[in-house]
Amino acid sequence: MSYKRMSAEELPLISIVVAVFNGVDTVEKLLSSVIECTYKNLDLIIMDGGSTDGTLEILEKYNGYIRYWRSERDGGIYDALNKAMSFCEVGSYVLVLGADDKLLDIQPVIDSIIRDSADVLVTNVQQRDIKSNVTTVYKCFLPEDITNYNFLSFPLHHQGFIFRIPEVDFQGFCPELGLHSDYEFMARTLRTARHAVFIDVLLSEYSTGGASDYFSWKNLRSLGCVARSLGLSRVRIVVFSPVRFLRMLFKLVLPIGCIDLLRRFFRS
Repeated sequence: MSYKRMSAEELPLISIVVAVFNGVDTVEKLLSSVIECTYKNLDLIIMDGGSTDGTLEILEKYNGYIRYWRSERDGGIYDALNKAMSFCEVGSYVLVLGADDKLLDIQPVIDSIIRDSADVLVTNVQQRDIKSNVTTVYKCFLPEDITNYNFLSFPLHHQGFIFRIPEVDFQGFCPELGLHSDYEFMARTLRTARHAVFIDVLLSEYSTGGASDYFSWKNLRSLGCVARSLGLSRVRIVVFSPVRFLRMLFKLVLPIGCIDLLRRFFRS
């Protein structure tokens, strides 16, 4: 069933939630990708962390297309996203995007929501290297659960993860878990989902190759906190995925230039 045959009152509401701080170089591209979307039952909610680089002027420029935005200091990206989600309507379907992301094609997701009545939808995402501008596909998949066995396979990506705001007992991100709080949130949301589906499409694009894309001890500590929060065993995670764990350790010790060289080698 196509959404084009439904009345406005029947269409599912999509809430696109964005946290931004000093994103003047990228946020306009994100806004344009959402505005140009053919699906119109869509709310855009933006939390700015007190930008001083011209981001606020861009938000003012597109004010008529944004349902709600505010600029104030926050406790980090996940605190900002929690604030933004507090303005989402109960029952709406939420997609979290970054200020340097881009919405690609949401129609297959809308059709699936209508057809399957799912409360969680998982898609693939497109990666764009900020240095080479080369795009690749990050293939996601829908596991029954995030377990010790598949934890390090990272089957979910938040730019390809849409979830419905429940009427009661909604808990957002846990900022204290660090950089990978989004992984814990997706795993927790998947565990409580009534019906989840996978759609083999590219929903969004995100940038890769920046400083935050390289693995660090902070990443590793955050993953450990996420595993513990999900009731998983860090020892068993390593035992079940030794190669993936060793790859992370190599990223910790290798110079950035070597990592880039290896990425280009395996991509070619």
